[in-house]
Amino acid sequence: MNYSGRFSVDYTPDTTNTYSLGFFAGKRTKDRLADIVYYDNHAITPAPNGERIRTFQYFNHNLRTRRGDFILGSFDYSHLFANNSKLSTSLLYEYTLLGGPTENDNLGFPDNSIIYQQEYNTNDNPLQGIRFQLDYAWSPFSFGQLETGYQYRNLDHTGDFVYERRNNASGNFELVPEFSSEVDLYRQIHSAYVQFNGEEGSWEYAAGLRMEAMDREFDLRDKQGLVDTTYTYDYIKPFPSATIQYRLNNTTKIKASYSKRVERTTTFKMNPFPEREHSETLEQGDPTLNPEFIDLVELGLTKNFKGGNSLYATAYYRNVKNLVNRVNTVYNDTILNRIYSNVGTGNSYGMEIGLQLKPTENWTNFIGGNFYNYSIEGVFDNRNVDSEAFVYSVNANSTYDFSKTASAQFTLNYF
Repeated sequence: MNYSGRFSVDYTPDTTNTYSLGFFAGKRTKDRLADIVYYDNHAITPAPNGERIRTFQYFNHNLRTRRGDFILGSFDYSHLFANNSKLSTSLLYEYTLLGGPTENDNLGFPDNSIIYQQEYNTNDNPLQGIRFQLDYAWSPFSFGQLETGYQYRNLDHTGDFVYERRNNASGNFELVPEFSSEVDLYRQIHSAYVQFNGEEGSWEYAAGLRMEAMDREFDLRDKQGLVDTTYTYDYIKPFPSATIQYRLNNTTKIKASYSKRVERTTTFKMNPFPEREHSETLEQGDPTLNPEFIDLVELGLTKNFKGGNSLYATAYYRNVKNLVNRVNTVYNDTILNRIYSNVGTGNSYGMEIGLQLKPTENWTNFIGGNFYNYSIEGVFDNRNVDSEAFVYSVNANSTYDFSKTASAQFTLNYF
């Protein structure tokens, strides 16, 4: 369930100045219910005999609720100079209250009044963020457009994770200290960029460079006062990008591009204290988790035909360093422990293609697919990780307009 409202005011006193003030607030709640009957949960002796030594039936009720109440306020200002250069500024503040409990009940079956285990874990995660951005578009040159800018981002995300288990003798819920924690993620980012765009004859080109400096502190404490550790991580890195496009004729274009970007980790993926996802799974993070650094190279072709028909094909290569993957380990004989960890390097190379066909004015069709080879190489828990797979997906869409007010649509997605 989502409720949200938006309010904004724009003020333009003259042709060169523009002011904007905006607010956006809302409440979000998401429930995921999984009620599962385990008819044949059993244990066997080790191979080669594999004799059954225990059979157990039970009913698992698992309700996961996630809240996200938020409010954002922004103020923007832009000024157009006499030489057609433009200055733009933006200030944004965000406050979000994340949280929500997870109920996990293991009950008897078919008699649900029997209580084997009841657990309740909840968390309050207030998040405060500030972003300031300053952009300057220079007066156009004869050979292109130059843009420069600076951005500052600050994030303070705290979390109080409480994990409780019912004492079947007393009926009271008691704290499970080894699963309960308090965290505080503080992240500060400074970045500056320069971007150039131009066009010459049949050529279009763009090149840019963003320098980014990040400082991160992650404070971790347990509920017993035994753990009080601060993990720090920082970097200063360049993130270049470049695009070049050549127009063969009025209907055909060839495009090549390269970009480097960063995918930062969330607080949840860094908390090493486990959280009960459902009966079979605990999920935990890694406080030393590093962000992913992604390099992407693409080579594409676009072809337009008469009548609104078109074809595109893009070959690509994607390299991910510090790949974050969810790794399964054994917690006990019936529960897996899923850990988010940097497992190494991921490589993907493949092709994405799409065809749009319009046989008649009121009938439009699209079919596309993504086909790629995906491999991971690295190390987890002193063991080599070496996996490879071929992945593909196909999607199709067909829309027929009977009139201006009536239409039918067919959609297919296959993975």
